[in-house]
Amino acid sequence: MEIVEMNINRVNLKRILRKLLYKGITKNIYVYLSNIKIFLNKNLTDKEFIKKNFIKNTGITPNLENPKEFHEKVLWLKIHYRNPLMKKCSDKYRVREYVEEKGFSNYLMNIYGAYKSFDDIDFKELPDKVFIKTNHASGLNMMIDKNNTNLKKAKKYFDKAQNFNYYKRSREWNYDGISPLLVVEPFLDMKKFNDYKFFVLDGKVEFFTICDNLTDANGIQSLSESSINYYDKNLNLLDDIGSLRPALTKEIQFSKDLDKMWKAAEKLAAEFPYCRVDFIVSEDEVYFGEMTFYSNGGNLVIKPRERSIEMGSNIKLDDIDSRYLI
Repeated sequence: MEIVEMNINRVNLKRILRKLLYKGITKNIYVYLSNIKIFLNKNLTDKEFIKKNFIKNTGITPNLENPKEFHEKVLWLKIHYRNPLMKKCSDKYRVREYVEEKGFSNYLMNIYGAYKSFDDIDFKELPDKVFIKTNHASGLNMMIDKNNTNLKKAKKYFDKAQNFNYYKRSREWNYDGISPLLVVEPFLDMKKFNDYKFFVLDGKVEFFTICDNLTDANGIQSLSESSINYYDKNLNLLDDIGSLRPALTKEIQFSKDLDKMWKAAEKLAAEFPYCRVDFIVSEDEVYFGEMTFYSNGGNLVIKPRERSIEMGSNIKLDDIDSRYLI
């Protein structure tokens, strides 16, 4: 019991430090230390890395030989499941084709283009403000205000981002080998939008979240400042689920398009045993966001344990086509 408590205390300290460091000038220090960790772990197998990383982030030792809990099933999939369609759906540009094929082109935001390098973008032909994101990683994006943004610094940021190997950082197989592109989108005032995330297990939404303040004023991911609510499939607020982020302080009214997004998420995720489908939602607009196969890199832990086991039972590992298993 004392060892478990020590692990939990260590993990809680790490979360506090991340919240303090992962912003402003000190963010570079945090990233530098993360790069050192990647280098030290480069010789680990995917399974060794994934298990070690999970224990470091949560203080929990997962049972990967006989998985029952939600996080154990997700980690098992991260290690063993290799459906090639995941690469297309993880690519933030190519996934648009998949969404269109499934009949949901109405949720696709019109984009200005996808470019192989920052130098290829002709800002003279674009509005004053645009949003640029990478297609091959998570969280590497920025708002560009061509009248105020230092484009030389932005170029340096995106040149580095395009050389970033997200697979090496997270060991998420589905990102390995994606050809980097810069996707240029219209700028959205995110103060008017919430992020709806639907967790689809065996083709059915089992729970969903509503997130606020996922990015800062420059469009850069800001997990330290974001807040989140969890809801079950009956729309009940789950206030004891064990989230690492605080609950929303503002009053939430569900989007009038909740049912449509729900059904779209289930159809988009129907090909997979587990998938999260995101939408960006305002009072009048709904846009497809992304498809994610390992929330928090696979480190999402559902509490209490009974709920985690119940959620895990809905991920049917025995039903997976053996062609996709290693």
